Amino acid sequence: MTVDARYWDRDFETRPWSWIEAWQAQQLASMLETLPQRSELYRDLLAAAGSRVGLRGYWVTRGGRLPTLDMLETVPFTTRDDLCRGQGEPRPGRPLGLQQAVPRQYVDQVVASAGTTGRPVLSGLTRRDRDVWSEAAALGFWTAGIRPDDVVAHLAQQPAAASGWPYADGLRRLGATVAWLGGCQPEQVLARLPALQVTALVTSTSLGIRLARDGLDGVAPRELGIRKLVVGGEAGLSQPETRRRIGDGWGLTHVRDTMGLAEAMANLWSECDDAGGMHFNAGKYVIVELVEPRTGSRLPWQEGTRGEAVYTTFDRDATPVLRYRSADHLEVTGMRCPCGRTSPRVRCLGRTDDLIPHGLTEVFPSIIRDVVLGGFGDALEPQVRVGKDGPDRPIPVEVEPREGLPEDQRCDLADRIGEAVRQALQVRVAAVLVPPGTLSRNGPGPALVQVRAI
Repeated sequence: MTVDARYWDRDFETRPWSWIEAWQAQQLASMLETLPQRSELYRDLLAAAGSRVGLRGYWVTRGGRLPTLDMLETVPFTTRDDLCRGQGEPRPGRPLGLQQAVPRQYVDQVVASAGTTGRPVLSGLTRRDRDVWSEAAALGFWTAGIRPDDVVAHLAQQPAAASGWPYADGLRRLGATVAWLGGCQPEQVLARLPALQVTALVTSTSLGIRLARDGLDGVAPRELGIRKLVVGGEAGLSQPETRRRIGDGWGLTHVRDTMGLAEAMANLWSECDDAGGMHFNAGKYVIVELVEPRTGSRLPWQEGTRGEAVYTTFDRDATPVLRYRSADHLEVTGMRCPCGRTSPRVRCLGRTDDLIPHGLTEVFPSIIRDVVLGGFGDALEPQVRVGKDGPDRPIPVEVEPREGLPEDQRCDLADRIGEAVRQALQVRVAAVLVPPGTLSRNGPGPALVQVRAI
C-alpha cells in the first residue's frame, strides 16, 4: 500500500473502474461458492431464486463463475424486510438470526442500522471484519482530507451506529487523534475544542450548522482552531446553499460529504478536494450497483444516471449481504475526477421511503429543498419541512425565514417559492412561512429535510 498526500491506497484507487469491476466479479464468485453453506438466509434465497429461473445450484455447480458483474442480474436481491425476518426469531448461539454466517464466538462487535424506517437491523463483525471496516474508513477519511496530524472531534451520539465505533476505528487507523464528544451539549463541545486542540470535526450536517449558529455567537471560528469539517448522515451538502452556510458558519472551505450503511459498510462514499460528489471508496471489499428502483434492472455508471444503490459485501464474514437494496437513491455526478480517483462520484437524493406521491409522479423532499434553497437561500434558514398530504393536493412545504428578513421580502415569498417549484419540478406545493426557530431548533439534531405525515 502506498500512502502519499493524495491517496491512502494509490494503486487501487487509480485503477480503471472496468478493471475493478472485473476483479470484483472474481471475488464474488468465491463468495457465492460458500455463502449457502455459511448462511441459512442465503441458502434459502439462492435456492428459491434458482428454482424460479431453472438455475438451481447454478452459483455452486458452475463454480460460481461470473465473467462480468452483469450476471448479477441472475442473483436475487436482499431487502431490509429479508434481514428483519431473518432476525425475527434468534436461536441460541445465533443472536443475528438466519443471516449470521459464523459461530457466535467469532462475532466481535454488533452494529445497528439507523432504524429510520422501522426497528434497526443488527449487523455483526468478526475481528477480521472490524479490520476491514477500519481500513475502508481510513481510506474514506483520507479521501475527505483527514491526516495523521489532525485531532478529530467525533460527534456521533450512538457508539453502536455505523458512524460511531467504526468511524472512530477508521480515524485511529489513519493515525489521527480521536476526541469523542458525542452526547455533549453544544456549549460543552465548543468549550472543549480549543482545549483539546481539535483541528477537524466529524458530524452530521444539521448538527454542524446548529453548532455554528447557536454556539459561535461572538466567537471567531479561527479562534477554535478548526480547519476541516467532514459530515454525513444527511443529504444536505448536495445543496450548494447548505454547503455555503455550513462553510461560512465555521469560516471553512474544507467541507466534505461522506456516507455509509451499517448493513454494508460504515464508510462507503466520501468527497475528495474537488468536492464534486462522493467517491465510492469501498471497492476493495464491497460491490455497488445502480438499479432502476421499480424494475430492478442494472443501470450504467455514467454521469447523470439516477438509481438506487445496491451493495454486495464479498469480503465480510459475520453478516454478509448479497445485492442488498439500500433504498438510497443516487445521482452520478461524474466518472472522472481531477484528483485521479477512478470510482464513480455521486450525490444522495434521498431514500425510497421519503418519496412523496404527487399526481402520476413521485418527488423526493430533498429535490424540493434543493429548488427552494437554490432560489431563496439568502432569505431562508437551511431547514425545510415537507408534508405528505395525499397525491392530489399541493405538497405542504414549511420554510423558516431568516431572522431579521425585511418585511418587503416576506410579503410574497411563499407564492414565489411555490411558482419556482412548479416550474422546476412540475409539482404543486403550498409553501408556508413559519416563525423563526420553529424548524431549526426542533430537537437535538434536526434533519435538513424533515418529512411529516399530515
